[in-house]
Amino acid sequence: MAARGCWSSGRVIAVATLLCGTLDIADAAIFTVAHGHNPLVMLRSIAACLLGPAAMRGGNAMSLLGLGLHFLIAAFWASLFVLLISPTIAARRYPLAVGTVYGLLIYVVMNYLVLPHTALHIPLPQPGPGMVNGVLALVLLFGVPLGLLSRKRC
Repeated sequence: MAARGCWSSGRVIAVATLLCGTLDIADAAIFTVAHGHNPLVMLRSIAACLLGPAAMRGGNAMSLLGLGLHFLIAAFWASLFVLLISPTIAARRYPLAVGTVYGLLIYVVMNYLVLPHTALHIPLPQPGPGMVNGVLALVLLFGVPLGLLSRKRC
């Protein structure tokens, strides 16, 4: 029998996807609005990474697709962590440190390897507020909560 309060890997992944994905997209929306832009357009840009620039003219349907893609990506990163990293001794002993490093890894992989090769060919990030916000969001709102949540795994 599982320990009291112990969660299955699937439950940890589902909760982490919803929590971390929501925190991350909320940060992106707030940052977008704070810089005078429309968060629905920001969501369309996620869809456009897959479908190309025409998705930017797609309206609310493309914004919804972008939101769905965001959560699909969040589920990928949460699953990878829970299934491959959380069973390690380091992740169990040092969830904050491991979560921090994982958030940094996500930032590097997404911004330097994935986004430049999408249909939008997003350029490499430049030092400035966007980079700082992106790093802090993935560390503090994704990696760290993921590290802490993964301790619930059986």
